[in-house]
Amino acid sequence: MKQRHAVGTQITKQISISKSGDQQSNEEKGKYRVIVGSFLYLACSALSDIAFAVSALSRFISDPGFVHVQAAKGGLLYLEGTNYLGLKNTRPAEDMQNRLSGSVDSDSAGCLDTLKSTTGYVLMLNGTVILHPTP
Repeated sequence: MKQRHAVGTQITKQISISKSGDQQSNEEKGKYRVIVGSFLYLACSALSDIAFAVSALSRFISDPGFVHVQAAKGGLLYLEGTNYLGLKNTRPAEDMQNRLSGSVDSDSAGCLDTLKSTTGYVLMLNGTVILHPTP
């Protein structure tokens, strides 16, 4: 990890159990579980932008392959590369106060293994995120 550079994007390709690569040692599987568990804590408490990536990585928690471990390490590099970002809460204009809005999105057969779709949503009050799905 010391030789790799921080990145500004999350997981860019879909990960699949059928393309997991070589089996990992128990030590690597343990490290993977610690990383994903840490991501889960961050996604639920402070960093809603990693919720989708955490959901994708969590699917392989019982038996991660090489591709999954590399994706988790890429997530660490993403956190390192974006540690200066944060949410800013400001007072909305008079005409925008107490305005509730929401967005929903989904993919079509996004899981390469089961062809199931993934759906996500976010609710905002006065332009600030107040509810997003936990991974």
